[in-house]
Amino acid sequence: MLSVAPLAACSADGEGTSEAGDELTGGGSYVGTAVVARLRAEHAKEEGVTWSDSNDARFDADWLQQIPAVNTWGSSNLPAAPTCTGSSCDGDFALRTCTTNADCDGSSCATLRATVAHEGDAPRRLCVGPSDGILDTLYDTIVSAKQSVDVSSLTGPDGRFEAMLRNATTRLSERATPPTVRYIFGSFPGGYLNVSETLRNLARDVKNPQFQFVVGSYNTGPTTWNHAKIVTIDGEKVFTGGMNMWTPHYLEGSPVHDLNIAVHGSTARAAALFVDTLWDGICNTPNTTAAYPEGGDRCLPSFAARVPAAKGTGSKRVISVGRLGNRGENPGDDALVALIDAAKGNVKVSQQDVAPIKRAGLTLGSWNYDVFDAINRAAIRGVDIDIVVSNEGAYAGASASLANSYFNGFTIGDVWNVAHTRAVATQAGQSGTEPTSALCKHLRVMYFRSSANAAWASGTPQANHAKNVFVDDRAFYVGSQNIYKANLAEFGVIIDDSLASGELTKSYWTPLLKYARPTTYVDTRCR
Repeated sequence: MLSVAPLAACSADGEGTSEAGDELTGGGSYVGTAVVARLRAEHAKEEGVTWSDSNDARFDADWLQQIPAVNTWGSSNLPAAPTCTGSSCDGDFALRTCTTNADCDGSSCATLRATVAHEGDAPRRLCVGPSDGILDTLYDTIVSAKQSVDVSSLTGPDGRFEAMLRNATTRLSERATPPTVRYIFGSFPGGYLNVSETLRNLARDVKNPQFQFVVGSYNTGPTTWNHAKIVTIDGEKVFTGGMNMWTPHYLEGSPVHDLNIAVHGSTARAAALFVDTLWDGICNTPNTTAAYPEGGDRCLPSFAARVPAAKGTGSKRVISVGRLGNRGENPGDDALVALIDAAKGNVKVSQQDVAPIKRAGLTLGSWNYDVFDAINRAAIRGVDIDIVVSNEGAYAGASASLANSYFNGFTIGDVWNVAHTRAVATQAGQSGTEPTSALCKHLRVMYFRSSANAAWASGTPQANHAKNVFVDDRAFYVGSQNIYKANLAEFGVIIDDSLASGELTKSYWTPLLKYARPTTYVDTRCR
């Protein structure tokens, strides 16, 4: 069975798991309590719309998904699957068929469940790379739906992601009572989404005229479009994080690093209700929606109207946080600041960037001083802060074009100095602690590394696309929202659980800091 190396359940330390995979301890912490207090103070009317607080979540053993797979830490040479055409290939996935690993030129021969489009068909064995298992993770989630599927992403899927979604959609359409399916994507300047073409591609093999399937494009102006990454089914399970459905960036050579999580419980309903809000903004707008069957209802009834609420079977605290950009409120912004403000011991941040975009010497946008002020307040309190961002010049795909870039243009030295300048301007004389000494002692900014090397074997600088803020090794955010300013529609979750935090530390932060720490910027004022 193909896998993306799921994390082991938390049993080695004696804590154990239930048969359902839910950790036995529950509750939350002062971190989650502080975040919810801030949200209720600033966005009380948005509770249940763009944010929620729940204590009924559970996590399966594979709840945390890393791209590339967790077992690739320490390697800078990952065997990409050989693509091909002709009779020896799966035409939709553009992967070589195989019997054993010897057929695959260094990659692996594995059974890919996502190749199944019809109930009862056998999955195909294909040559796959170290991250192709994410296709099965998403496919298995979607085809397990009984009532409702919502998918949200930045752009329409390409390559193997498109093939996976098409097969899952086709298989659902052939059920005696198929679920209702909605796919919503962003449409940004230079990346216009043709919703009719996208629908035709994904519904290519659908034959059931009773199947309700819609595709939408969310854009409310030149600065706001959908950036949320969500797969949620039946209001019971949600998969979310930073990953875009881009085959060249994630599944081929020199892949982007990213984090995603899967949660069972009413957080999944919150995700679907957030998607409802996105659909409210577009479904009556010309040229933004398309439906199967052609001429069908482009504005399906809301998830809330179709699927009754149900309490989850777990006991974990999960806070969902979203933002709507220029169309509504943005509680996700306040949640991230509140998360950092709650820190007593340490803050760890893994992001593509924390700086605005700079090209040809021009800065496009502004620094997010709300976040920098929270970081500076934490440092002055004596909290240790680690910030990890993409390497200089990082990109994915075939070339270092703007569309493939994962480096905004500011170095780690620039980031440290902006934090320092801001701290001197806002914190000097307020706390009894001199800002320069506080930042020298407590703020570390470094480049991403997944091995001792700055680049993949191809020479491509390693790119980071995770959106993770981790506080006191106790609670953390994973989602689509970057720390740098971008007025987009976003969604993510704050997991407030000690055992889940332990897994994140062991499987992500421990190897990341092992390789990234040697790159830490040291300012001349700190030497």
